[in-house]
Amino acid sequence: MDAGHNFHGIQKTIKYFNSLNKDNKKIKIICCFSKGKDYQKAFKLFSEQKQCQVHFLRGIKHGRLVPYDSLITDAKKYSDQVFVDLQNKCLDNRNNLLQILNECKENEMVLICGTFFIMKDIRKI
Repeated sequence: MDAGHNFHGIQKTIKYFNSLNKDNKKIKIICCFSKGKDYQKAFKLFSEQKQCQVHFLRGIKHGRLVPYDSLITDAKKYSDQVFVDLQNKCLDNRNNLLQILNECKENEMVLICGTFFIMKDIRKI
């Protein structure tokens, strides 16, 4: 888990993650973003990763988060391979998140990032 609450933070985290990923494991990114952050640069970065799948969190109650519908609309501009079937990849609640984590295989890594606002909720799980 890394807040990666701005583009430079996410960029450094992805670089570090890739340095650990010598076996070319699939990276599952679970994220949401605060308003005012350049999350579209993060989307571009995610789309450049070889084996990457993005899951958006929604249902977290905080007024400073980018609305889920905006994330979906903006993500569609980047990559069909990374942002595939977004409606089914949103995580509405704790059970969805636990399912993603439990379904991870040995050849997958999970990165949770995007804003400090989700860290408290994630740590409860």
